[in-house]
Amino acid sequence: MFYITAYFYTLILSILFPLFAVATEKYDLSEDVALSYGLSFSNALQIDESPFPVQNTPDQGLDNQPTSAMARFPKYLSLHGALDLKNWASLHVRGDYLWNAPLNLGLYQKAGPIHQVLLRDAYIKIPMRKYGLNVWAGIRTFEFTPVTLFGMANPFDQVGLQGAGLEAGNVQISAAVSQGTVKTISANYDYVVPDANNNKITVEHQQLILDENGNPVLYSIKEYIATVFLSGRFLLAEGRLFEPIFAFRYYFGGQNKVPQPMSAHIYKAKATSGLIVGGIFSRPISNGIAGATTVWFSSLPGDAPATTDISHGYGGSGREGLNTPMNTIGIIDSSEFYFMSESALFTAIYLTNNTYSSNLPVLKVAGDGNSLQPDSNNTSNSNNRLSIGLQPVFFINKYLVGGADLNLNYVSEKLFYDDANAIIFSPLLKWVFDGKLNSNQYLFTSSSYGLYDWK
Repeated sequence: MFYITAYFYTLILSILFPLFAVATEKYDLSEDVALSYGLSFSNALQIDESPFPVQNTPDQGLDNQPTSAMARFPKYLSLHGALDLKNWASLHVRGDYLWNAPLNLGLYQKAGPIHQVLLRDAYIKIPMRKYGLNVWAGIRTFEFTPVTLFGMANPFDQVGLQGAGLEAGNVQISAAVSQGTVKTISANYDYVVPDANNNKITVEHQQLILDENGNPVLYSIKEYIATVFLSGRFLLAEGRLFEPIFAFRYYFGGQNKVPQPMSAHIYKAKATSGLIVGGIFSRPISNGIAGATTVWFSSLPGDAPATTDISHGYGGSGREGLNTPMNTIGIIDSSEFYFMSESALFTAIYLTNNTYSSNLPVLKVAGDGNSLQPDSNNTSNSNNRLSIGLQPVFFINKYLVGGADLNLNYVSEKLFYDDANAIIFSPLLKWVFDGKLNSNQYLFTSSSYGLYDWK
């Protein structure tokens, strides 16, 4: 009861003040039964959420490159629990609620809609000790080392896979199938007319259905998404760990439908695929230094442009966002440097090369310094993004940690309305429950000040 009461009051405080909190408890109910439960939540104070002005360019709306976790920490509430029936099975449940930004993880960028509960885990795991295996079935999320300073998930995270898998030692093999939505074109394909003798004949005809502006009308149809996920954990010298990871997603199916008018034919969207491959190299603390480096390549389905060419089918639209990179090569490094036991420096570097499915107008800062405008007729389908985070922290007393977060952001070409080069400074104050500088059981509050190259 004490812990439930403590969670309740902490949640109330998080609504009233900008802070972040994590809490987890585990109990052995008997020799054969264990129960664990917990929550994490964040409530960041928002000063101004008015839209940015953009001159003479479409609203393209991409989240900016990673920035200070103190300045842009997402608002969310996550509840999780597990019932472990030892030597028999374990049940796992987790749900997230986000109320200011979607959760973009792994190969499926539309995984976390806001103002809805996202079921991240709901699965049973059964040990098969005779064969050295664990078998699971249900809905499961796989998560890896996050980038704490940027408040972002690891790019290898896979959300809510619906299927089954095997765990053999440090190797994980899973397969899942889910249903998605894709948009495709429609055409009038035949109609009945009378001939000269007033006999009804069928005329074969294909004409793309267009809207009043002459653009193809897109219709939503259901399709299936099959996913294969593999990961491993290999222990290297001096406690170092390497985790190779591979995920492949295949989009297929989608039934043809007949909308109004009845003479219209909806085309199936072409089957396509996406993948992410790479690995995580983790370094345990040695001589006061620890860290993790993630390297990856991802390729996602490109969003098909509106077209009047229907001779070879249609590539499909809406599987991923228009502003989601089709191909990405990236590296993330998070490192920790400890000085004695009273202070430390946490660092993070995020670097990506992004390629988009179509050319976008290159933007520049307008003369007033408060908006963006097209840079002549320049277009580009790629850019580079770099973020560097530095966070010195120190103990004020046994449980109170003070510090600051300095974040630098750079984008090589502005392709989206909120691309801004920036320096963000965030002093912070953190209460840790376990007396550790890198604790994951804490409350913190902070404020941020940023210098941007435009408003």
